[in-house]
Amino acid sequence: MWLYYATNNMSRFNADLHIHTDPGHGDTPENTAEGIVASGIDVFAITDHASALLKSENPAERYLDVRKTIRKLVGGTRRRILGLFGVEMSIIFEGISHHVCYIFERPVNSSADVPLILPVGSGPKDLEYLRDNYSGVALLCHPALRMGGQVHHRRRHRRVAAIADFMESGLVDAVEGFNGAVLSNGSSEEITRLGIEMFSEAKKIKPNLALVACSDAHRARIIGSVATRFMGKKPEDIFDAIRRGDTNPIFIRDTVLRKVQEIFGEA
Repeated sequence: MWLYYATNNMSRFNADLHIHTDPGHGDTPENTAEGIVASGIDVFAITDHASALLKSENPAERYLDVRKTIRKLVGGTRRRILGLFGVEMSIIFEGISHHVCYIFERPVNSSADVPLILPVGSGPKDLEYLRDNYSGVALLCHPALRMGGQVHHRRRHRRVAAIADFMESGLVDAVEGFNGAVLSNGSSEEITRLGIEMFSEAKKIKPNLALVACSDAHRARIIGSVATRFMGKKPEDIFDAIRRGDTNPIFIRDTVLRKVQEIFGEA
């Protein structure tokens, strides 16, 4: 149903590109590291909120703590887990606020390496500048999240149109069609179905648009509940896979898989 890559002789990797550690919104770096290792994923991205990172004197601290703890946990084994630095930002497009996770391709080994972080309320030109000057990929997060209580609201059509236009704008590389946090609550059916419907229409216009599944973990126990599978020679190939649209959502936990089967009748 959602398979877009062709199987070949390359290796198969699983990624969770939407994880939080910021105080008040995420788990501790230690718990997060343990959750990442236990989940079995090969690639993770810490995507704390821009509002928190902009206030911090050391914005890479918690991300680096996660990496350091993972190295200790897998030390002495052959396992390699790639860590990526990202940020969840609020982008205003057609008068609607959209959450975008931007995953930076350049390694961040200290807070001095942290690239540009856009403040809350930035617009499409700001996102375009970020994409042009800092290599990475932009993920449109939980696109229909705020639609749950607006199904019959008169502003619903305006929001749907803005989301669809954003998907087709070329400003985002991927759509988070499956969100682990959303799939764990009661309103997941409507939100998930609408997000996938909008993605499917946008993919007709933008064939390289990737579909990803991320945990959006604010607690470590959710990490890896869903993931994005891709093919490559190394974990860093996640960026090229997303840009080609060659990704596939997978549902690791049985409870999440059953929920997706209830929504779509298949997985």
